[in-house]
Amino acid sequence: MNKQEEKILLKTSGIGVICIFFGAFTQPISEILALVIVMLGVFLTFVSITSLVIAFMVNGFKSGANSLVEKSSEATKAIQKKHSPLESIFKTQKKDLENFLRLLEVSSDDEIAEHLIFAAIARNENPHLTDNFLNNLNNSSKERIHKIKAELQMLNLQLKDNYECSSIVAGNVIWIMTLRSVEGFEHLLVTKKIWRELRRGHKRLKKKASDMQLEDSENIVNKAKFIPKL
Repeated sequence: MNKQEEKILLKTSGIGVICIFFGAFTQPISEILALVIVMLGVFLTFVSITSLVIAFMVNGFKSGANSLVEKSSEATKAIQKKHSPLESIFKTQKKDLENFLRLLEVSSDDEIAEHLIFAAIARNENPHLTDNFLNNLNNSSKERIHKIKAELQMLNLQLKDNYECSSIVAGNVIWIMTLRSVEGFEHLLVTKKIWRELRRGHKRLKKKASDMQLEDSENIVNKAKFIPKL
């Protein structure tokens, strides 16, 4: 109800009160006329006051509802702001996974075989990357997985300028991407696609290991055929 409507109701209420008093004064002249005027005054007063009370209650309800909506909106914004850094991290991780998948999709079988050999060499250098651990990522604690992933990332930063360790750095990328599968269902789907692409390199492993003149090539080839259960 706007202020104009409130003024009209107040005036109506005043008219009703005047009618009641006027009816009382006209009683000696005509009881019927006095009764009609008093009843009209009572009706106008009752209707106007009732309308004002209802309007007041409705306005109070609307004010409370609007306040509740505003508080809810503020709480929602606070929650979104709190979780936005995590969402940003998840989006970045997923984008990295998708970029790595696209790289594999355009790679030849020989190139993928080389990736797998590098991954096997990296596993030889990291005691955490056991078959049992990689086959049970869904049952392992996220804290442990995050710790190992952080160690691999730190190791890659330390070795990135060391040419002799370039194979370990390249191999660790595969395991870093694989460990990201536990971050969410979308990450898991992309990681499974990555390993479907990596399987293409199995038939070229022996030839690639021979070309690379690796020591203990048979053991490396066997380890390069490993596929984690995701």
